[in-house]
Order: sequence, then C-alpha cells, then structure tokens
Amino acid sequence: MVEPLVEFAVLPVAAAAALATLLAFAVHLTGFRLADRARETSLDGRIGWVFLAGVVSGTGTWSAATLLVSTFAGQAGLRANLVVTAFFIAVAASLASFLIANRRSTPRALAAGFVAAAGLVAVIAIEVRALPLDPAPALSAGTTLTVLLAATLTIAAAHFAFRTPGVRRPSSLAAAIMAPAATVSCLLLLFSTTLRPGVQVFDGPAVIGSWGVAAAVALAVFLTIGTGMATALIHRDAEFASQRRLKRLADASVEGLAILDGNRVVEVNETLVRLIGRPVEHLRGAEFVGGLVTGDQMEEGGDPSLVREALLNVPGREPVPVEVVARPLDYDGRPHVVFAVRDLSDRRDAELRIRFLAEHDPLTALPNRTAFRRELERASAAVEAGGGSLALFIIDLDRFKEANDVFGHRAGDAVLVEVAQRLRGLLPEGATAARLGGDEFAVVVPGVPVPHGCAEIAQAIVAALAGTIDHEGQRIVVGGSVGVAVAPADGTSADLLVARADMALYRAKDQGGGVSCFFEVAMDEETRLRRMLAFELREAIGAGQLSLAYQPLVDLGSRTVTGFEALVRWEHPVHGTIAPTIFVAIAEESGFIAQLGEWVLRTAASEAARWERPLTVAVNLSPLQLEQQQLPDIVREILVGTGLSPTRLELEVTETALIRNPQRALDVLRRLKAMGIRIAMDDFGTGYSSLSTLQSFPFDKLKIDRSFVDRVGTHGQAASIVRAVVGLSRSLDIRVVAEGVETEAQIAFLSGEACDEVQGFMVGMPLPIQRYEHLTRGDREPPPAGRKRVAA
Repeated sequence: MVEPLVEFAVLPVAAAAALATLLAFAVHLTGFRLADRARETSLDGRIGWVFLAGVVSGTGTWSAATLLVSTFAGQAGLRANLVVTAFFIAVAASLASFLIANRRSTPRALAAGFVAAAGLVAVIAIEVRALPLDPAPALSAGTTLTVLLAATLTIAAAHFAFRTPGVRRPSSLAAAIMAPAATVSCLLLLFSTTLRPGVQVFDGPAVIGSWGVAAAVALAVFLTIGTGMATALIHRDAEFASQRRLKRLADASVEGLAILDGNRVVEVNETLVRLIGRPVEHLRGAEFVGGLVTGDQMEEGGDPSLVREALLNVPGREPVPVEVVARPLDYDGRPHVVFAVRDLSDRRDAELRIRFLAEHDPLTALPNRTAFRRELERASAAVEAGGGSLALFIIDLDRFKEANDVFGHRAGDAVLVEVAQRLRGLLPEGATAARLGGDEFAVVVPGVPVPHGCAEIAQAIVAALAGTIDHEGQRIVVGGSVGVAVAPADGTSADLLVARADMALYRAKDQGGGVSCFFEVAMDEETRLRRMLAFELREAIGAGQLSLAYQPLVDLGSRTVTGFEALVRWEHPVHGTIAPTIFVAIAEESGFIAQLGEWVLRTAASEAARWERPLTVAVNLSPLQLEQQQLPDIVREILVGTGLSPTRLELEVTETALIRNPQRALDVLRRLKAMGIRIAMDDFGTGYSSLSTLQSFPFDKLKIDRSFVDRVGTHGQAASIVRAVVGLSRSLDIRVVAEGVETEAQIAFLSGEACDEVQGFMVGMPLPIQRYEHLTRGDREPPPAGRKRVAA
C-alpha cells in the first residue's frame, strides 16, 4: 500500500518548498554568474572560476533537496553519511557540467545538462535514502517521472545559460529554471516513495536532527552565497581598477577616442574632449559630432574597419582636419564601435612645410633651383608654342665670399636675405626670382619688351645690389653681376637659355663685376674655345707644350742674383703662345690646377737641384692648391725625390688665396714652414686684410705689387705706400721685394728706401734657364737685359 512517508501538514511543506526554491535560485544565480566570469577571463584564471561556480551551484542543489527531505523527516532527522555523500555528488556533478560547458556549443550545452540532471536525480535519491528508517524507503514507478522532469528542466537551464544567443540576462533565466527543477523533482520523488512493512524510525549518533540539518543548510547557503558575492565583488573591484588604468591610458593617448552605441556617444577620452572643446557631460549620450563616420554607417558583414580623413566641425572654431579609424568593440557585453580621431593639423602643417622646403630655399624663402627650372621650362615652352618673349637673368654676387669670410657667416646669410628682398621689390608682376645656390640667383620675366625692357630690369638689379647692406652696425658692400639671355632670340629651350645667360654672366664678371651683359654669339665661340683649351691643357704636359721661364731676383745691396721665380708657359701648336692669365684660370675652372701646380713645382725643383750655386727658386701657389690638406706631403715627396734643400724653395701665395679659407690655408702654410720652406706673400697691398694676415702668419718675404712700383715717380701716394710697406717689413724683420721694376729711377728710389730685393725687366726678363746658365754656375753677371716689356 502506498502511504505518505510521515505525517505532515500541507502548509509547512509548501513553505519549505518555497524557501528551498528561493535558496536554490540565489545560489544557482551566483554559480552561473561565476561561470560567466570564467568564460570572460584568461585561460590561467578560468579553472578557478569554474571550480568556484561548480561548488556554489552544487551547494544550491544539495541545499534545496536537503531542506525538503528534512521537512518530510520532521523530528527524525537525516543520516549524516548520506547527507555528506549527497553534498559531494552535487558539487562533483555541477563542477563536471560547468567544465563541459566551458566552451560554448550546442553539443556541450546538452551534455552539461545531462550531467547536471543526473547529479540532481542522484542527490535527491540519496537524500531520500538518508531518512532514518529501517528498512529504507523504496523508490516507486514515479521515479521515472521525476527523472524526466529533472532532466528536461536541467537541460533547458544549461541551454539558456551556455548556448542560446540574444537572450537578455541568460544567467537569471537559467537560475529561474534550475531552482524549481530541484524542488519539484524532490517533491515528486518524495511523494512517489513507498514505505516497506515494519518500518521503524531510529535515532543515534549517525543521525542529524532537524535543527542540525537546518543549521547545516543555512550555513552552507550563507557560506556559498557569501563566498560567491565576495569573490564577484573582489573581481568587480579589480575590473574597476583595470578600467581606471585603461581610462588613464586612453586619456594619455594622442588620439581622441569615442565609444559609440549606434551613433550615440557612450564614452570619450580627454584627448577628444580637448580636441572638440566641449565638456564630457555634453558629449556622453549625444550624437557623434563633426560629420565624421558614425557607427550606423558600418555595413553589416562588410569590412568593420573604416579609415578616412574628414573635417571636424566644432562650433566657433575653424574646421580641424582629422583622420578617423573605426573598429568594432564588445563593450559591456554588447557590440559597439570605437572611433579613434587623430588630429592632422600638425601633420598637415609639417607636410606643407616639407612641400615648401622641397621647392624653396629655406634661408631666403625664394624658389629653389628645382622650382625655378620648372618655371623656366614652362615659360620657354609657352614662348616656343605661342610666341612672345621672356628674359632670363643669372645673377652672381661680387665679393660675397670676401664679405662672408671677413664679417662671418651670419653676416653672409643676412646679405643673401637682403638680396632676396631687393629682388622681390623690383620685379614686375609675373616674374619669378630664385636662389640657385650659394650666392647665385636667377630671375625669369615672361613677356618683357626686348631689348629695352630687359636692359632696364638688368640695370635695376645691378643698382639694387650695389647699395650697402647694414648688419649689426656693419656696412657691407657686395654688388652683383648679371648675365642676360632672351627667348626666342637666344634660344627657346631652358638648357640653352641657362647656358647662354651663364656665358653673359662670365663676361660681366670678367669685366670686373657690377655690370650686366647680354649674350652675344661671340661668347658662345669663346666658351667653346675655353672648353677646348681646358681639354687640351690636360694633354699639354705629355705633349711637351708646357715649359718654365725663370726671372731673376736681385739683391739691391750687393746687386747679385739671389734666386729665380719659375713662371709656366704654354706654346699651343695651333693658337701659339697662350698667356698664363688665360690658361691658369682655365685650369682652376676645370679642376686641373692641382696637377698643373704639382708639375710646375716638380720641374722647378728638379732644375734648381742641378744648379752649382745654392740659389732659391720661387713657385706660385694657386688658391685652390692651398685648400689641399695633402699639399705639404706632396711638397715633401718632391723635395726628397729631387734632392732640393727645403731652404732653397720659396712658395708664393696671394692674400686672395688666404682669405678663401683662412684657417685651412694658414694650417697648410705652417706645416710647409715647419719643413724649412720659405713663404712669400705676393701682390702685397691689393687684398683686404694685409695687416691681419701678417699678424696671423710670420711670412719670410713681402712682394710689393707692380701697380705701386710703376707709379712711384709720378704719384706721391704710390711712393708713400711703397715707403710704408718697406718700413713695415723692416719693423717685422721681413724681407721685401719690389715687383715690376723697369727703370733706373725706380731702382734709385727703392735703393734709397732700403728695399731688399727687386724683380722686373730692368734686372732680367723671364727666359729659359739656359739663358741664365752663367748665373747658376757662378760666372760674372752680364749687364741687364733690354727694357722691352713682355708678358710675365
């Protein structure tokens, strides 16, 4: 006969069922929330969260079943060993189900539900067997219904908790299903349980009374919920701390960041707040500003990344160029879009600056060579295609290097800036001025009247550059030379116009500077001739076309020859004798001066080494040779190779050579002088810094320029200058030589002023050394050669 297990009242059982359901819901909700944490955390912390979730959820199942069974047991209590066994089975089954469902998938969710259902049925069955009855109650056919109900509800709860997408608060729903699954299944099993005949209730130390069961359940529930809540709070506090750190990191970003839900702002960083210039509270919840790409413009299923440039329109301010980068973001469990807004203002400014520097000179802000070339090609192509005219002016500053060396590089930069300003001020509309490099400028003027308009512009340029330039209280005078080429008369290609303007500029510089010259056909022929001579000069040494002439230097006191100056000569097979002033300049322009100078030095040293008398031999050094750091090594090798004593070699330099690069030149001269070589300053008095040069370097000899010696008998100032130079040399213990002596009157004047040596046609013309062989052997000197003037 089927009878109730014990006598009970309906109201206490209903109250117990409600309480058990409530406790189960609270504990299962805590367990499912902990399982959610496990899926959100990293692999290292996932096992701990799963274990805690299994213990909490298993405790909920056990608490509900134990509370209901103890209500049926009344004062009889429950067997302690089976109650403990049920607890561990409940925890083990719950832990296994959470481990199975840790990775979300439908098969795993179903498997987790089956494991949880099996654990639930096992726990209820063991709890019923824990009633202190002898013989134990027997399960009836109603157990099948209990198993099916428990399995159905548990699997549904697992599916909602672990798999169903789009369900709001799945943990709450799963707990709401799992809690009645335990209580209803337990009640069904209790009501379907039968008592065997002769059942007796026993009491003993192995039985826990009803109050003990209630206390154990309450303690387990309290500890479980408390542990879960404490753990969740600790984790939440850690998340808040992590979010605060991320917020500080986001605020430190150079990019503005905005998190959008649709096109509504959820969160922004400080960089975006500063960029937009509006308070944070005005941005949160507002539509994204500035006409930028918003979240609702993200195409479903398309590329989630959007990178584009836009203008950020902020009221009351100029539009700000920005770059917007969009990325999808899972924020608070929901899909959002994060926008990174990068301010491009600095980059745009830098790009504009780079573009400007690519086409302009950074010092003068004029177009550079590249930009000028492009403008010239455009203008010349227009002339060639549609007629009209244009004028090209190539400008080179006069005496700029000297001013730069004397007043310093800052002053040189100030001169270039002032020149650029003056050019801008005088050019007509449509003209373009540019700095080609160094102290070279260019101007192209389209549509200028030819030739009068070109001449007026050229004269205006020369006049503008002739004025003084004030810099830090110093008055600097440079001036400028201008070469002019006109299209189409002088050509229509940019290359040809530049080449012909350069030829005209060379002619202007050759005339002394400070003038303008127009291109003429004869200039082209002269240029071709100079280029041909530059090529043939390199072959002249091997062809035996170069030779040395020697001009004696005479001591005025003893009227004896003290040495010779070696002067290079070129006898061209077609053009005849070419003046040194021409081919030496060509050698300097073509870069051949170093080889030419070395040949002269080696040839002169070899010749002097064969003389019986220890006469000196003087050789001129080019300014470009003085810039060679290896020059002292070359001279030493020549002296060793020829056997000439260093004391018999005299090297002559000009003041112009010294001021090209004073420090390097003086360093080279000091190294030469340390070898015992004599150093003479040639053309003294014609440079810009004679006295400062004498102070910087102890020369052995000064050579007074012929321009002063020529006029000693006709100009009192010239005589005073010569007298002053001789007196200065005597006070500095430096020998002085007068160049270009051609008359007895000059000899008499120089003797009266105690000049040391003289050189000129009066005492000897430049001749092959064979003509002076009697002097190198020590024979008696012949009378001076004729006074006919020849090129030196």
